[in-house]
Amino acid sequence: MEDKDIIEQIETVLSDMKSFLENGNILIVEGHKDKAALKTLGVTANDKEGSDENIRLCANVPAGPFCEAIAEEVRKDPEKKIAILTDWDRRGKIRADSLTSQFDDLDTPYDMQFRRDLIRAAGRFIKDVESLDTFLRHLKEREEDPSVSDV
Repeated sequence: MEDKDIIEQIETVLSDMKSFLENGNILIVEGHKDKAALKTLGVTANDKEGSDENIRLCANVPAGPFCEAIAEEVRKDPEKKIAILTDWDRRGKIRADSLTSQFDDLDTPYDMQFRRDLIRAAGRFIKDVESLDTFLRHLKEREEDPSVSDV
């Protein structure tokens, strides 16, 4: 796959994530660096000057109470959706499995499509959400100047 195709795929996912958040939905990521990378890439809700309150951090918190709180929030507002975007390394997969198991037990729907799409586009090159901003910037630089080294 060529750089321009990877760039296009990633930017499409990022645009979809932004729309998802602007609709008041919840995006679960692992840590602060993941959240910061997404914010750098413009993935925030525009409701409160780039608010990122609907990007929730799941690292270093017990999955049970974390998922219960989100499930309760979704029960109060059935229009609200949940997307899980953990890293695609071993720990991220374990965390994703834990979250999905909890949400299944709570009979709360969730979506993992953003994660699948990013793995498809960038999984051969990077293993985590926090690397997306630098990876995308590097691809764009290389697209503009082919003499820039490989990713």
